[in-house]
Amino acid sequence: MKSTAPIPVKRIKCAVPRSNFSEEKLTQTADSLLKVGVLINPPIVIVAGMRSYEVIDGYFEYYAAVRAREIDPYKGESVEVFLIDPEEEPGMKEMISEQINLLRNQVAAKNTDTASDGTGAGLRLTTVESRLTNMESRFDSKLNELVGEIQALKADVRPLKEQKAKKVETPLDIFNSMAKKDLSTIMTSAGIRGKVATEILKNIEAERKKGKFESLIDSKKRITKLGEVRMVNMIDAWSRLIEYGQ
Repeated sequence: MKSTAPIPVKRIKCAVPRSNFSEEKLTQTADSLLKVGVLINPPIVIVAGMRSYEVIDGYFEYYAAVRAREIDPYKGESVEVFLIDPEEEPGMKEMISEQINLLRNQVAAKNTDTASDGTGAGLRLTTVESRLTNMESRFDSKLNELVGEIQALKADVRPLKEQKAKKVETPLDIFNSMAKKDLSTIMTSAGIRGKVATEILKNIEAERKKGKFESLIDSKKRITKLGEVRMVNMIDAWSRLIEYGQ
């Protein structure tokens, strides 16, 4: 799977040391992340194990997310990342790494050409201004989207908490007994939306009619489109509700 998804920062590891980056710049970026709620250039991570992920690019952005969590553990608990699951798409990590190198080489080549023609400063300034304009547009769009999602989540939190108290006591209960509306809320919080979310909901309902899920592994096998990563994200979203929603 290759998609953007919110991942708990504490579950991500990074081989590049934090000391490679300026703490001042990390703090500035972390403050921006907490205000805006998203990184324009998300870290690229790969599934490293059960509920474990590793950064393969965007190391500065990752440590900015770490710093944001240090500043505000609640708001900075998760970070939107570009997620790769090599088990679902073999070779994807290598293809993404190749693309990263190609893009970096292209940027380096442009910088070299610009510096050699005597007009580098002006062109770089134009490029920066263009990127800032694009960033502002993306910020506004993302903010509007997040505001809508937050309002919808607030409206659903109270009944979801009541439902959880009555029926949902373990992660397995999510798939066995959680109401459809509450499942939808959990999936939205887990970054599962659109057609994929609709298909998973239908598959859960269909499999429930055949019998209870005996374990999380059983759930993963029987629910088409769920997969390990989405299942873990749903459980994390449910756990956050328990931790912060009471």
